Amino acid sequence: MHADHMLDLVTLRYVYPWRARPRHERLRVVMPPGSADQLLDLARGAGNARHFEDSFRLSEHDGSSSMTFGGLDMRPIETVHFIPCWGFRMDANGRRLAYTADTAPCDGLENLADGAHLLLSEATLRTLDEDAQPPERRGHLLPAEAGETATRAGAKRLLLTHLPVDDGAEWARRDAAATFDGDVAVAEPNQSYEV
Repeated sequence: MHADHMLDLVTLRYVYPWRARPRHERLRVVMPPGSADQLLDLARGAGNARHFEDSFRLSEHDGSSSMTFGGLDMRPIETVHFIPCWGFRMDANGRRLAYTADTAPCDGLENLADGAHLLLSEATLRTLDEDAQPPERRGHLLPAEAGETATRAGAKRLLLTHLPVDDGAEWARRDAAATFDGDVAVAEPNQSYEV
């Protein structure tokens, strides 16, 4: 629920028609545990406590149980960030996509990435000095740590995301490739990636 990950819900809500939609027509939005109050505060700030509920079917996942969307099984796995955060391991048709979300190195990462056909990993840091908190309370990965996670988990491919916007991405790909022998790429806008 950090702003850089959830504020698009505000824009998406403004794209929807203003009239309240019947529940079965609303877009399903699954949020982290404890998020409903935060979203309600944001709605009240927009002047309407039902601002999001009129367009979305809001619910919270419980932090550990699998959710099924069609043939996709999606399991949240807790990671370590400055606020509560969960990555997701998604399985469908014998293929696995693992998404780290924001995270420091932690025990949950290998479980999350175990056997992933594609590991989508944040790689925010160029150096440990760039993390927003003191070193003992990290919230992000170096690209090399993303590569190490992919190696330990037996992932097939690594796709890096959540990089600094003011810097080229080749350094991140290179640093991750130094610790992971598989295919390493940097996520690009408007691209599709097969799992």
